[in-house]
Amino acid sequence: MGSRFAPKIAVLVSIATVITVGAALLLTDTFSSADEGYPKAMVTPEMLAELSLTPKPTSEALAEATTTPTPSPTPTPSPIVTDFHDCASNAAVTTNSGDNDGFQLNPANACANDIAFAEDSDSGTGSPHKCDAVTKDRHLFYDYGFAIPAGSVIDGVEVRLDTWTDAKSGSSYLCVELSWDGGTTWTVAKKTPHLGTSEATYTLGSVSDNWERQWSADEFSAVNFRVRVLSRSTSESRDFFLDWVAVQVTYTLP
Repeated sequence: MGSRFAPKIAVLVSIATVITVGAALLLTDTFSSADEGYPKAMVTPEMLAELSLTPKPTSEALAEATTTPTPSPTPTPSPIVTDFHDCASNAAVTTNSGDNDGFQLNPANACANDIAFAEDSDSGTGSPHKCDAVTKDRHLFYDYGFAIPAGSVIDGVEVRLDTWTDAKSGSSYLCVELSWDGGTTWTVAKKTPHLGTSEATYTLGSVSDNWERQWSADEFSAVNFRVRVLSRSTSESRDFFLDWVAVQVTYTLP
C-alpha cells in the first residue's frame, strides 16, 4: 500500500496561452500523471498571484520615462536706474563761446538741488540763434560719481535742468550736449522749450534715449563724461539762471 502512494508522479505542465486584460487572467493548462489513479492538478488564480510577474513596459511608458524635462527660461534682467546725480566739477568754455565766461556767477550752485543757483548774465555776443552757434555762452559740468558695472548695456541718459530767465523776450532756451571722451567729441544737442521767468524743470532724454550713440560703462567716469550747457537767446542782454544740472542713467547688467 505504501509503495502504491509513494511520490513517484511525473507531471508535465505546459502553459499554452496567457492573455492579460486588465485584472482578468485566462489560463489554459494541461497536466498529465504517470499514475492513472492520481487526480489532475489545477493552477488557481491564487497560485498565480504569488508569482512575481513584471509586465513588459510599453513603448509609450519607455518614452515617458526617458523624456528630458524642458528647462525653465533664464529671467531677463530688469533695467536699473541710477537716480539723478549731482556734478562735483564745472568749468566755463573760454573759446568760441559768446563772451567766453559761461555761468560766471556761482557756477557750482548748479551742482545741487537747493535754493542757490548759478547765473549767466548778458549771455552771448550776437546771432545766430541756434545750439551750435559760437556766439553764445557755454559751460561744462562733470564728475557725476557714476559707478556703472563693466559690460552693462546703457539704455538711456537723462539730463535734468532746473532753470529760468529774467524775461520772456528773446525766445530763450538752453541746449545740452554730452561727451564720452573728456570733451573731445559731443553728441547732437537737445534743447529745452522756451524758458519762462519762474524756475521750472526740464528733462532732456529718457530711460530709452541713448542720444544717438552706443555707450559703454566706462564712458560715464569722471575723466570721460561731460555735460555742456549752452545759453541761447536772440537778446544779448538775457540773464539765465540754473539751479540744478543733474544726470540719470538707465542700464541693464550684462
